[in-house]
Amino acid sequence: MTPAIIGVTGLLVWVLLLTAVVALLGWSRSARSPQVRAPDAREVLDQRFARGEIDADEYATRRRVLEDR
Repeated sequence: MTPAIIGVTGLLVWVLLLTAVVALLGWSRSARSPQVRAPDAREVLDQRFARGEIDADEYATRRRVLEDR
């Protein structure tokens, strides 16, 4: 093998190695962090009612609409 091919191959090995390390670190962080899920429509409605943003009549009306879906 010529020195140029060895140099290119060595560079390629280092690039692949660094890519693998970065990918592994990214995967490791995502596996440890808890997944945050968005509240569904019913939960949002319950929260708005609990905070007093909507009254009981509006809550009941919107809840019926959600249950009919």
